[in-house]
Amino acid sequence: MKLIHNLSKEARFQIIEILLANRSNKELAIQLGISPSSITKYLNREMHPSDKVVEKCLTIADQNEREEIVEVILQDVIKPLTEFLESLDHRRVPEALVRLKKKLEGLDFKALGES
Repeated sequence: MKLIHNLSKEARFQIIEILLANRSNKELAIQLGISPSSITKYLNREMHPSDKVVEKCLTIADQNEREEIVEVILQDVIKPLTEFLESLDHRRVPEALVRLKKKLEGLDFKALGES
């Protein structure tokens, strides 16, 4: 998933921390198929979780954890996008921005929450 690939290191660390709130390092390592020392390295910011590990996080997360993870991902995507949009000359709105706005308006967020 390309979105996962583009996540910041900090967002990746936050995802691990969310899952560790309800699991031990060893338990999370087993669920993710990695070593407990990898978890320690993530916590010490010596190494960041790979795309594969982040995707696995999404599959093992319970509903509440998943909601927290989605929030982290959205904030990680929205912040740089907002900064970029604020830097544009607002007298002339790019066509791509108009298309993005239409796509967002067309999403049924209520239905997304029910899945």
